[in-house]
Amino acid sequence: MTRSDDIAALAAAMAKAQAEITGASKSSENPHFRSKYADLASVWDACRGPLTKHGLAIIQWPRLAHLGGEAWALELETVLTHTSGQWMADTLAVVLARLDAQSIGSAITYARRFSLGAVAGVAPEDDDGEGATAGAPLARQGKSAPATTASAPPAGDPPAPAPVHALEVERATGHVLGIVARKVANGERFVITLSNQHTYATFQRRLAETAKLAREAGTEIEVQYKATRYGNEAVAVVDLSQPEPEL
Repeated sequence: MTRSDDIAALAAAMAKAQAEITGASKSSENPHFRSKYADLASVWDACRGPLTKHGLAIIQWPRLAHLGGEAWALELETVLTHTSGQWMADTLAVVLARLDAQSIGSAITYARRFSLGAVAGVAPEDDDGEGATAGAPLARQGKSAPATTASAPPAGDPPAPAPVHALEVERATGHVLGIVARKVANGERFVITLSNQHTYATFQRRLAETAKLAREAGTEIEVQYKATRYGNEAVAVVDLSQPEPEL
């Protein structure tokens, strides 16, 4: 994060604005999880009035960043400014599935929504705080998991796959936005980001390779996953363009 030398006036104004900012209405449908979420317009509606009233404005600048090879990311810089001239800024990067108008537009909207909510302090109405820490019950309730990267399990040997019961497994489909391999104390953990803006983590290289091939081909995948305290743990990845094996 970068900021002006002095942010006293900005901080005072922000404190007053946040006392008046309301929750964002969940007005949009997520077909993958049969749930609603607060879209960009709802987040703006929740914070625009209080920010303007106290001399605050939020400016967002998108740009493309080359990650090497054919990989690109959408970077969105969000600047919180005050009429005093004081400011604070930071940047969020979203890996692009493809370098086309639809992928770029989706990434801009996604980055704007989450950055705006984080900076202004806007939370969705009726947000299920317990669901974020409840693990498996989150999937059984049919609610979407938080769109954050799954953290690594405690250090030690890679855990053996736990038995998965059919009632605990959820499914999501979409294009692969990105795959990140992370070295952790107990091996290598792969984090798959899907076009539904959620992440699915696994220690199984073959699942990550299936997702990688689908991303390169631009085809959709189905992720079968189990919600755990570490995030969405992928138990299967299926390339939907491939024919089903004959029985």
